[in-house]
Amino acid sequence: MVVKFIRDYEDDRQSRSDNELEEALVQNSLDSWFHCIRGVGQTFKDAAEFRIYMKKYSVAIRRSFFYTKNDRDKIIVVCTEHSCKWRVYASRHKADNLFGIKKCNLQHTCGEDNLSGRGHPRADSAWVADLMKNKLRGEPSYRPCAMVKDVHRDFGVDLEYHKAWKGKELAMHDLHGTDKGCYDKLRWYCCAVRETNPGSVADCEIDVVTNNFKRLFLCFNACAVGFATGCRPMIFLDGTHIKNKYKGSILLAVAKDANDDLFTLAYAVVDAENDSNWEWFCFHLRGVLVLQHIMVFEKFNFFSDRHPGIIKAVKLLFPGSHHA
Repeated sequence: MVVKFIRDYEDDRQSRSDNELEEALVQNSLDSWFHCIRGVGQTFKDAAEFRIYMKKYSVAIRRSFFYTKNDRDKIIVVCTEHSCKWRVYASRHKADNLFGIKKCNLQHTCGEDNLSGRGHPRADSAWVADLMKNKLRGEPSYRPCAMVKDVHRDFGVDLEYHKAWKGKELAMHDLHGTDKGCYDKLRWYCCAVRETNPGSVADCEIDVVTNNFKRLFLCFNACAVGFATGCRPMIFLDGTHIKNKYKGSILLAVAKDANDDLFTLAYAVVDAENDSNWEWFCFHLRGVLVLQHIMVFEKFNFFSDRHPGIIKAVKLLFPGSHHA
């Protein structure tokens, strides 16, 4: 009876300890991350969960590590300083299929901080996705630039913008599933273009039936401003086929600058060069010119081949302009 009581007490204490740790990790605070790797006997659901805990632990203690062995059955983690004795050995339990720490030495002998800057090599996009998933669930418009500021304030880590952007993309995929992955990738790419290049026009569409890519339009603000201020009132329209495995076409609008050089104004990647896509392209091109306060299209000359889609689109969206 005494042995059974002690065993039940130990199991209950371990369960309460694991539950407290799980609740602390949800809070995503440095104080809780300091204790997320406790030592020998600690168990995890699988190797992936162990890696997440290791990232949070390394960020909290301001040290980095690398894997000498890393697979789903066994992981060996060592300090990046070769002279340091810090080690963690974890492997899968055959009895219950859980992943647990078998051996470890959690005492660093490499000094207080082995990182050269305020960034952290283990603060990657996957770490950002796990960190920001709960906030994105309630605030989908949470911007990557705000993530960079919040991570620096809360965790003292200088996060690169592209990691924050990719982390948001991964988190949104986890929240909404992979069935809308194509649309999510295009949508967040367009958001990134508009954030990093204010004034740019970026739009995308997918086929709602097949969920396949349909078209993407891009015009960077510098191109639009350059055309409005330094180019002749001539716009050349043409399309070309994409010959790789994805196929499709590229639609392009270029101009001539003061040196008679070609100046790229806008382009689109579409599933095919047809009437519908040329109308869609010219619709966005008109919007770009309107944003540059160009309202009178009669002074513009459009040049193209005799593709019927271009002829129809120019006549519809740029009435009164010259088209040769």
